[in-house]
This record gives sequence, C-alpha cells and structure tokens, in this order.
Amino acid sequence: MQERDRRRAADAFATAIAVMGPERGMAFVEAQPDLEAVLITHDDRILVSSGLTSSIVWSPEYKPSTTPAPAPEP
Repeated sequence: MQERDRRRAADAFATAIAVMGPERGMAFVEAQPDLEAVLITHDDRILVSSGLTSSIVWSPEYKPSTTPAPAPEP
C-alpha cells in the first residue's frame, strides 16, 4: 500500500472509530487484525488496544486500569 493510501485509510478508520464512540470503536479495532489504537475519552479514560498494551511505558504517576473496555451493546 502506498503512503497516500495508508494516510487515507488511517483517516477513514479514525473517523469511523470516533463516530462509533469509545467502547464500540475499541471493539471494532480489536476485530481488525492489522489495526491498533489508543483512545482518550471525554472523561479522560485511556483505552489501549490489546496489541499495544505491552508497548506503552506509563509514567509513574499514571497507571491506567487493565480492565478491558466493555463490549458494546447491539
């Protein structure tokens, strides 16, 4: 995939996830094999997709909950 196409795909995914909201958006991310995300919600929750959790180094002052985002309701 060319750089321009990757940028367009990233923009499309970001828009779709934002429209879905944090819980449904993160469920969508987790269902995509080649997609990872960090979502920061309006109430300052930080949701990290499973493929990134071991890659993030948190500051000593902040350690997010390891509880996964709840599954979206249909």
